[in-house]
Amino acid sequence: MSSHQWFYIKTGMVSDETIGPLSEADFVQLVREGNVKRDAAVASPTRTNNQWISLSDVPGLVTIWDEGQAARDAQRQAEKQQRAVEKAQRQADQQQQRETRNTATRQQREQLAEISDCTDHGLVEKLAAEVSTLLTSGESIEYIAVQKKPVNVKPDAIVATNRRLIFFRPKLLGRFDFWDFLWRDLGDAHLVQGMLGSTFSARHTGGRVLSMDYLPKDAAQRLYRIAQEREEAAIEERRRREMEERRAGAAQVQVNAPAAPTAAAPPQPSSGTSLSERLATLKSLFDQDLITREEFDKKKAEIIADV
Repeated sequence: MSSHQWFYIKTGMVSDETIGPLSEADFVQLVREGNVKRDAAVASPTRTNNQWISLSDVPGLVTIWDEGQAARDAQRQAEKQQRAVEKAQRQADQQQQRETRNTATRQQREQLAEISDCTDHGLVEKLAAEVSTLLTSGESIEYIAVQKKPVNVKPDAIVATNRRLIFFRPKLLGRFDFWDFLWRDLGDAHLVQGMLGSTFSARHTGGRVLSMDYLPKDAAQRLYRIAQEREEAAIEERRRREMEERRAGAAQVQVNAPAAPTAAAPPQPSSGTSLSERLATLKSLFDQDLITREEFDKKKAEIIADV
């Protein structure tokens, strides 16, 4: 074990501090780690005869310090590169997230554009979300028509699904009222176009007229086309059911009809009468088309054979 000891002066902001004694191994480790500055004053009872000299004047210590500095520089460079890689990765991830969000937003807007001509995508999205909670299995939103009123008030809307027509009316505090009607119960769709917008209306089977005004022209026309298609489909469905019911009724009558009576067998001439009487009776049956020529000839031969 080395018996050499070292001291060094640590420069402070207020005053300098003498550090030591340190074993040579500990001192060399501090020098390698850069904890002792290259120009620090160092001293050793055995190495420098207790004289304070600059570390840069001790070749062995300078070599150790330079090796340590090179290692530290390499470590810092590696850490810098690692940070650069991590930063680039974070930026790439953020860019990917932005692109994903933008793609999702674009797709969402495209989907909303397919079901509504309203440019307020936030409102359409909110309406679609609210209505989606009311949809039954297999039901989907086909179109959302939003009012465009001349005053700054919350607009009403009509939502057409493949099964229902839903009237949406906003209330205070973010609440909504919904009135929904099955397409099969609606008819007489009507469209009136005015200066400030269009009015769509339809008549319920109960006699009530349902309407909404201040609809944009394109929205009202598209809603009207959907209503016409649904009305035509309902008429066709009723016609099909009526035809099936008529066919079923006709089949029932045919099944329950009484069987047609069977033709009575022609009376046979009695064997107890005379030959002339028997032949006359047979001839009478033939003349009345009650027996065929073949049957007449056969029976005539039998009567003659019995004589």
